[in-house]
Amino acid sequence: MTQGEVESGESLFTAPEIQRVLIKMYEGENVEFKATIDRNGTISYHELEALARVDSIWAKQILDFLEAEGILVKEPRQTFFACSNCDSKDLAFRVRCPACKGEAFKVGSALEHLNCGHADLEEAFISVNGFRCPNCKKTLKTLGLDYRRFNNYYKCINCSRLSGLVDELLLCNRCGRRMSLDEARHGMLSSYRYNPESRAKIERRLLTFTQLREKLASHRYVSKFAAYATGKSGVRHRFDIIAWQRDDPRGEQQPGIIVDILLGNPESLEGQIAAAVAKSMDVGSKHAFIAVVPQATPDWVKNASSYGITIVECPSMSEVSSRLEAAVMAAISPEPIKPQAPSQAEKKPEATPEQPASLKGENAVILSAISAKQDELNKLIQWFIVKSKLLENQTGTARRTNEELSR
Repeated sequence: MTQGEVESGESLFTAPEIQRVLIKMYEGENVEFKATIDRNGTISYHELEALARVDSIWAKQILDFLEAEGILVKEPRQTFFACSNCDSKDLAFRVRCPACKGEAFKVGSALEHLNCGHADLEEAFISVNGFRCPNCKKTLKTLGLDYRRFNNYYKCINCSRLSGLVDELLLCNRCGRRMSLDEARHGMLSSYRYNPESRAKIERRLLTFTQLREKLASHRYVSKFAAYATGKSGVRHRFDIIAWQRDDPRGEQQPGIIVDILLGNPESLEGQIAAAVAKSMDVGSKHAFIAVVPQATPDWVKNASSYGITIVECPSMSEVSSRLEAAVMAAISPEPIKPQAPSQAEKKPEATPEQPASLKGENAVILSAISAKQDELNKLIQWFIVKSKLLENQTGTARRTNEELSR
């Protein structure tokens, strides 16, 4: 979902993406979202993107919105440089000789012979018997009396110029432009930290999901927002709400209730619902719910139901809380006592007229179509599970790479 889609009819606070962030801050302490620069030059907030299930652009909009509302505090953390030509942040540091503009150097400590004034890198003074001036051939014995030492000197391989000062350049790896530090565009990486003083505002914006938690607690359920559950495939899936019975030894590891909330246009909802069904089946909870705003296709409602997953359609985000609460409580509440079935003697025989041949043929076509749809769904579910594993591995690798780069 995009920011424009939210603003068209709902407050930004009602978007599931922002609700997930609010829940994270409501549930935890010392929440902070830090920026990193990916290898492709994109500024990302990986923790927030994973939490809210959004891309880097929408993540930044969420952070700026919550900062404007006083819920997050923006703090500068690190300066970065970007190409003045193409705005790429994939830059390499270079040094250049001020005299001949060459970029090949030997770097090290330099010595100056105080008697004759000759200076060169230390390696040029080394002899069998210690330091010896390559210019006047005299032996250098005492530091400060015979010679001086300078650290971090550059000797140009092209023109042999020796200096402690060189031109510092940045090379853009995307467009190849060379530029000085002054020519490059400067930017700031910021972190966004939770403001504890905004807790009361967060409570007012949580769409009363706390009421669902209280009702679950009255039925001896422990609930958790924005939590993970591990599926049979071994993949850890994030859900908006999970709950388990207080005396269940499996507890949070295998929750009895899982809930996901999806919002978007019909095109984007197809993929979201497929992914939600796939991970719900992988976890295999007794009660699985997918709240969809505004609605799902009839095919997906039927397909999800055939796998024991309830799709709760909500015309707007303001109705998610009440409709979801009604569906969950209806599923876990004790079943009412059903009237006793009449005895065989009391039962009246019912006529069972034979179906016309045309109707039988139509039923066969319908059953065949349903079967084909279920086979297609099964394949899609397996694909999503495999994809989840691949994404998890790629995310772990990317995080380790970013950590190594930051070090």
